[in-house]
Amino acid sequence: MKDLRRYEKYEKYEPLQMIAMLIALAALGVTLKIPDFSAALPFAMLPATVCAGVSAYFHSRLPKSKKCSPFSRCHPMSFFIVVLLGNVLAFLELAIKLRQG
Repeated sequence: MKDLRRYEKYEKYEPLQMIAMLIALAALGVTLKIPDFSAALPFAMLPATVCAGVSAYFHSRLPKSKKCSPFSRCHPMSFFIVVLLGNVLAFLELAIKLRQG
């Protein structure tokens, strides 16, 4: 019992992953509706990147017997990589625009 209790904080990876998805969708939705917001997109995606990274870390700390859940069967690392690459590309695009303009 005591051994399982130390993993309770790591079981919060799914809500963090969902929060990261919601932040990313909200930022992308605002960018689609307001084109001038694209300059702030990399900064708006930072919280999503952090949440996805913490979610992947928490998932990796769980023992193998606790990694399966009814809501998410896949490892959140793939989502973190996608969000991280998207954020890096958004920062590169912003840097290129600032350099040109």
